[in-house]
Amino acid sequence: MNWTLVAAVPPLVMLAFLIVTEWVPMFPFNDLAAQPVRRRLFAAAINYPVMALLIAVLFAVDVTVSTLIATVLCFTVVAGNINSWWFPYFTGRGNADMRRNWEREYGRTLKLLPTDGHVVTPDAQHLVVTAIAWAMLITGVGASVHVL
Repeated sequence: MNWTLVAAVPPLVMLAFLIVTEWVPMFPFNDLAAQPVRRRLFAAAINYPVMALLIAVLFAVDVTVSTLIATVLCFTVVAGNINSWWFPYFTGRGNADMRRNWEREYGRTLKLLPTDGHVVTPDAQHLVVTAIAWAMLITGVGASVHVL
């Protein structure tokens, strides 16, 4: 099995998922009315080329250094996801601005986790993002172990 090619798949899945969920209205899974186009364009300019496409290309190149760099980037994606969603959810740490932003952008979206007593609660869309991010990291670690 070519682990670097396997590791290139989850970032492409992430890219496709982000494009669809950020541009195709699927309420209550997403709430595009709550997210201005300008903000979505800004997020797309950062997330699409860096978080997904660059990581996929670095894995596909199948060189030790590129695989290791891609895996480090996968760690940063997971760390950002934990910091943005799971740390505030489980610790209750956050501020009023964070809560207002969450209410405005995700307050009406589908939640599968309890919301009471939490500053922010990952919605269904972000549960999928979390799963894909972990798939990126796990396959990235597998690819890194394989190339070393």
